[in-house]
Amino acid sequence: MIVNCLEDKKIVEAAQILMDYHLNMEQFKENIMGLMVGNMKVALYDDLEASTKAAFTREFTKMNNNSIKNQRKVISANAGIDSFQEGPVQR
Repeated sequence: MIVNCLEDKKIVEAAQILMDYHLNMEQFKENIMGLMVGNMKVALYDDLEASTKAAFTREFTKMNNNSIKNQRKVISANAGIDSFQEGPVQR
């Protein structure tokens, strides 16, 4: 699935698949044989152009960083709010 997207130069879609499955780039690269069916798929990934692999890595990193920033904003927005009360925690 991911390799097929990359072969078709669908970089954003391939990166989104990793995000959807909560995988990081290291998990994908280290476990590619387990994620794909058959050695042919692994060979297909290895045969992709270096520029395609680099674009995939850049896009995933950008998406992942945006996700982390959004999580931090939510945490910051919720700081000081007691989960059992509405409004700031009274101390």
